[in-house]
Amino acid sequence: MSQLAMVEMSDSISPDCLTAVGQYRAARTQNASAVSSLSGQEFDGSDDSNTEVEQLNLLNAAEAQKMAEMQNQGTMQACLASQMAVANMQQRNAAATDLNTAAFVQSQRQANNVNAANEGSTWATYLP
Repeated sequence: MSQLAMVEMSDSISPDCLTAVGQYRAARTQNASAVSSLSGQEFDGSDDSNTEVEQLNLLNAAEAQKMAEMQNQGTMQACLASQMAVANMQQRNAAATDLNTAAFVQSQRQANNVNAANEGSTWATYLP
């Protein structure tokens, strides 16, 4: 994959992830009072909240809240996976570039003599 494609992928992922983080934070703030209320009702020992129907309603509310949180976490995890894929591509491209450079240098050394010529007296005649 070319460098341009990797940059384009990174550019498309970053705004999406920033949006997802913002939406997650906003939802967390919006749901704070509902979570607090549910917790309060869960530990309420009064007779009104101790009926079977009320307890089942509390369980349903807690499960719905858990499902919403799991969906939000799924969005965040998808962003992390996308960003890790881009980072992996960057590492792969860097390694491929290094391998290609090493192969090019090796082929150039085989095609062109790089041995020092007429260097036998360098140490005796070198003037700094």
